[in-house]
Amino acid sequence: MVGRNQDQAEALRSTTTLPTTTSTTSTTLGGEGFSGSTRTEDSTTNTQPVEAPPSAEAQYLADLTRVEGYDFDGSVKIKGREYLHGLAFGLGWCSGSRDGSAVYNVGSGFARFEATMGLSDLSRSEARIRLQVFVDDKMVVDELMRPGQDKPLVLDITGAYRIRLAGTITAGYEESCEKAGYAAWGDARFVA
Repeated sequence: MVGRNQDQAEALRSTTTLPTTTSTTSTTLGGEGFSGSTRTEDSTTNTQPVEAPPSAEAQYLADLTRVEGYDFDGSVKIKGREYLHGLAFGLGWCSGSRDGSAVYNVGSGFARFEATMGLSDLSRSEARIRLQVFVDDKMVVDELMRPGQDKPLVLDITGAYRIRLAGTITAGYEESCEKAGYAAWGDARFVA
């Protein structure tokens, strides 16, 4: 499991940051789930890394140890924007990879959970993933998303014990066991 997650993490980290341009690119994607795949796209977005606004008291989930589940952390691109403190996990149609989640203890003194959620730009264009956020086992966010969409989140977690980030693939690339999409949270953090 560790080797597979490291391969997925490397696939997300291997993206190149470019200045704002208009171009057509053909990219061969590496890493688990995209080995040998080619994707062509037109790009007119700014792909400079996005650093979350500084907060007096913030803790990035990428810097915390998970209580359960799996993900990989580091740089992740959502809708053309690179987030330096990202979390993501790949989802596909094979047994055990349709659903994924990661659970974190909130810790004392935090009042908000903030993130930008969506599908990583490494996701196949036909992928559809239901992204959910649970606070103390109560679902507070439930969004069906596709590549090119993002949703900023600011959630009240005052007094909460745990948060779970979850994803379930619902469509895209059903004929293969390769990863069809990557559920992603950019700059996911607890804020006092």
